[in-house]
Amino acid sequence: MQIKPQRKSFLLGNTFPLAVILGTVALAGGAATFITPYAKLFLVPVFSLLLLVLIFYRETTVYAKENYDIRDDRILVRRGGLFSDSETELQLEHVTHIKWIRPWIRHKLFATGILQIEAAGSAANEVIFKDIEDSGQVYAEIRKRLHKNGFSMSTDTLMHRESPADLGIVAEMVTSGVGGFLGLALVAWPLLTAAIAAIPGIILLLPLLIAVGIFVLTMHYLDLKRRTYSIYNGLIEYCEGFLTKVNAVIPVENISNSEISRNIIDRLTDLYQVKVSCQGAGQEIRFRHLEHGERFDREIEKLVDQQSGSKQSEPEASDRGTDRSRTEEFSVSRDTETTGQFGMHYWRTLLPPLLCFILLPVLVPLFPLLILLIGYTIYELIRVKNTTYFLNKNSVQEKFEFFTSKSREFTTDKITGVTLRESILDKRFGTCSIKFWSIGAADEITFRNIPKSEQLQDMVLGKSGIHPENSFYSYGSKFSPKGMVLANLPAFALLTFLFVSGFFLGTLIHKYLAGVSIVSILVPVVWYGYGKYYYPRSRIELFENCVKFTRGLVVQRVTYALYPNVKDISTIKYPWLDNGQMRFNVAGERIRKTQYGDIRTPNGFTVNYVPEILNKDDVFDQLLLGVQEPAAGPVQPILTSGKAAANTVFSVLIVSLLLFPLLALLPLSLPIAVWRTRRVRYIIEPERVLIRKGVMYRKQTSIIFGRIDYIQTSQNFLNKLFKNGNIMIYTAGSSSPELVLRDIPNQKEFHKELRNYY
Repeated sequence: MQIKPQRKSFLLGNTFPLAVILGTVALAGGAATFITPYAKLFLVPVFSLLLLVLIFYRETTVYAKENYDIRDDRILVRRGGLFSDSETELQLEHVTHIKWIRPWIRHKLFATGILQIEAAGSAANEVIFKDIEDSGQVYAEIRKRLHKNGFSMSTDTLMHRESPADLGIVAEMVTSGVGGFLGLALVAWPLLTAAIAAIPGIILLLPLLIAVGIFVLTMHYLDLKRRTYSIYNGLIEYCEGFLTKVNAVIPVENISNSEISRNIIDRLTDLYQVKVSCQGAGQEIRFRHLEHGERFDREIEKLVDQQSGSKQSEPEASDRGTDRSRTEEFSVSRDTETTGQFGMHYWRTLLPPLLCFILLPVLVPLFPLLILLIGYTIYELIRVKNTTYFLNKNSVQEKFEFFTSKSREFTTDKITGVTLRESILDKRFGTCSIKFWSIGAADEITFRNIPKSEQLQDMVLGKSGIHPENSFYSYGSKFSPKGMVLANLPAFALLTFLFVSGFFLGTLIHKYLAGVSIVSILVPVVWYGYGKYYYPRSRIELFENCVKFTRGLVVQRVTYALYPNVKDISTIKYPWLDNGQMRFNVAGERIRKTQYGDIRTPNGFTVNYVPEILNKDDVFDQLLLGVQEPAAGPVQPILTSGKAAANTVFSVLIVSLLLFPLLALLPLSLPIAVWRTRRVRYIIEPERVLIRKGVMYRKQTSIIFGRIDYIQTSQNFLNKLFKNGNIMIYTAGSSSPELVLRDIPNQKEFHKELRNYY
């Protein structure tokens, strides 16, 4: 099914805002030419019109390259610009969320719509159909093809339907209005009073500002009023919008987690907020102001239970993003009968802040922190009294009830990793903490400081389908002073510089500056002492269906992950040694919001000082494929490619010209850049794709074909100039590509061969 955007809607929608701005600038420049003595202002409309022509030409080129292709099992999106091309290929079995948008003006004028399709391996809408005609039919066609690719998509039974309650909408309008008014009063009042004092007539604009505010609130009210949320036996559907209308569906198979919460206003109005996460990188949908929020959440839980129950007799391949060809090697049976309820241990949780009260008077400079310590202790006391953890039949749940309430729940078949944590205090009080990763959650659930029992670990792991039985492969870290230095050469180079600098500064300026040298010696001594006791306790162990990583000195941590949830493996070989670092990436990401934006941390764990690192990546990939006795010799590659040096050379030359002092370093920087480029290899083998690169620290990253979520290709200006391209490979639960194959000379051939196995 070939689709192309509607030409008028696409071009006008992309160029109209800029055309209005440039047209206004051109008119203003033309008028200024006649009413001011600056004759050169006539260039303003000339340049504005030339820029408008260039923009229209660019958008015409973009339109010519914009094409969508819906096939039986996948979707292809091709687009580009003046000097770039890209193609995104998404298998329908990896789709998690479909959204159909009808922008008000464009839909009224051109009867066009937008389709946004999310995948398990993206944090954004990688597949977007822009300005398409008959968008409703295309939306329905994609839903049909999803059903053919294994999703239920059934709407036979309506289990629950609800809209935001009027009381909740009014409460939100009031709080938004009051909050907006106070914000403007605090920020804009000084400016407004100064403007009124300078120009008294400006006060006549106040009614207009009030009218605009009322209009915005009215539109927001009508938008909330039109929303409906429906739970069917095969999907969740929600409709929203007053002017611009949106319909969206989430297949029940991709519901990952649910969360129900109530703030103080929700408690006063007796309403609920429900958040549902898809199987992807932080993809969450919020259902607000629900009168029957608890029932809404129960119906979702019932759907998940039914889905999980149907999976018990199926192979693990029913989870999106797993290796379908080999999953029969990994039997996954989850405990759906055992349940449990836990709470925080009172004294284990409160002892650390109480000890700080004893020590704080001794540390006189820190005594002003007493108020913060009191606040933290009260916070911990509230958490201990009001937090409960549940092991349900098909989920794990964390529940908090106080002035506000919050309940977070992970379905067991979307849990990708479990970490058991036990500190010295935990050993004293007989407690532990358990952390759960999920493929669709922005944060983990942690059962904190709960009583430990002999059955607890078996219960928790059984819920996740993890059965550490019949160990057949293991190894530990091989730590040594030489390895510590070679693994951290940049850090030790800095310490050496500080040692020499401290010696000379202490001799020439002041003897106390020699303390820099002493510190530069103490740091590696402490570093080595810690590593000597820590790394012998670091160990990887492989069982029939899971991998186990044990580490810790004061705090012992044990992490378990099912094989199908290990997305890729990266190894780094230390220079002049046979050992190195090994990273296991597990499906899913944690997202921490900061003032600088979201910080995403991939799930996984890293093992340092791994012996015989060169063959570990190959061995583990074979083990993840279910081959417990890997081949003795190397696997014959299907296709091998390198990285084109021309792009790198051109970039180095341009940077050196722009930062002209760097021209003196060209005899050194250019050979190094070419050398590094020549060390890059892109390889397709029968079961995986991998990258090898590095000069001193040799790195290899590999992905088994069954873990690939979707593939994207691109060509920028330099790629077109030197006739090469890029390939980005995404896996489930990641917002960024796991592998980026840059500047491939035979990009089309490599991509074609990759598609034959993906």
